[in-house]
Amino acid sequence: EPETRNALAIDYTVDLFCEPKRVLGPDGMVDRLRQLRKFRSGNPEDARQAREAGFELRPLAFHCRTCPANHARREFGCTGTLCLPVSEEGEQWLIDELPATLNPDKVPGPAPRRRVMALRELVRRLRERGVDGSRVEARRAKGRDVQAMQPFVRRYGLLPGRLRVSSSQLIELLLLQDSISPDVAESLCRALGVWEDLEAPSADEVPEVVFTRLPEQDDDPSVVEIKELLLALVIACSLDLPVITSRDPSRP
Repeated sequence: EPETRNALAIDYTVDLFCEPKRVLGPDGMVDRLRQLRKFRSGNPEDARQAREAGFELRPLAFHCRTCPANHARREFGCTGTLCLPVSEEGEQWLIDELPATLNPDKVPGPAPRRRVMALRELVRRLRERGVDGSRVEARRAKGRDVQAMQPFVRRYGLLPGRLRVSSSQLIELLLLQDSISPDVAESLCRALGVWEDLEAPSADEVPEVVFTRLPEQDDDPSVVEIKELLLALVIACSLDLPVITSRDPSRP
């Protein structure tokens, strides 16, 4: 049967070692945050485990106030959650944000050209890693992880050498790779246009990075969560750290 949104989730964490992760272990911290989410499930055992998790997490939360990986600006804000299934709006948003061309000569200005070059790099990295979207398509066929019946696709070039990038590839890259490295994250975020560099005041200074797609009030919930994940990737890149993704091991 098609899954209900919020019944399943992908958790992600900026992989910065810290005191809470030292005390609880990186997986242990995420496990306890998962237990907190189940507090209102109506199951007495879930409620008991959530209380125990809160008891263990509470003394460690003050470490998060000044943590550079705290992209969410809250307790344990180096973590986040993307609920499944990803909506049709979420998949379409990902594809719609990609440049319409792979030819940098066809776009005006340096910023659009940088996006096109980032897309070319992203395509190369997808090929290198064998990220063809098949893992997402296998789950889509079973009514899992994604809501849409078919992926959304951006096509580049003319037949017969036409290249395509699908929403299944992007979701596979974001959610099914266990770890998103800084170089892959940068290519993806720049190609989607969520990462832009402000002009540095001088040649000796590093340009300031701006996240350009903050969640908006009327955004679809999946779009909000995808934007939050992309923000975590930008923050992780600034720290030269990967983002670790994981699925609740108690659910398939």
